[in-house]
Amino acid sequence: PGTHLSRRHAQFTLSNQQLQICDLGSANGTYINDKKISEISLKSGDQLRMDLFSFRIIGPGTGEDETRIRSLAVKEPSPVAIKPVSDEPKQWITKPTSPGNREEPAPPKKSYLMTALSIVLLLMVVSIFIFLLAIGN
Repeated sequence: PGTHLSRRHAQFTLSNQQLQICDLGSANGTYINDKKISEISLKSGDQLRMDLFSFRIIGPGTGEDETRIRSLAVKEPSPVAIKPVSDEPKQWITKPTSPGNREEPAPPKKSYLMTALSIVLLLMVVSIFIFLLAIGN
């Protein structure tokens, strides 16, 4: 679902007990610890980033042989205000997606023929008016 991921973005390999990543010529690159890479051996603690996706590499070699236990702080739930239920139908506010997925009215067609006929008719009326004024004098 990433918008800037290439179809074949990067390749992971395991060689000599080392995890390696190779960028496969992706359009927007592969980053390890915020540095663009083409190929590199990963270490535990490295941060891998491709488009919006970010991963922390975890594995042996950290020097920590013990499992880390995270403290689980339990929070008291805060009271929630209950909104009254309405019988009115919901009015959903939606935004149209791409132009191919929405229906739009066709723009009005300009009628050049009607415009030309209107101009000719106007000129004829003005000509008759001028002609009548000339005859009256």
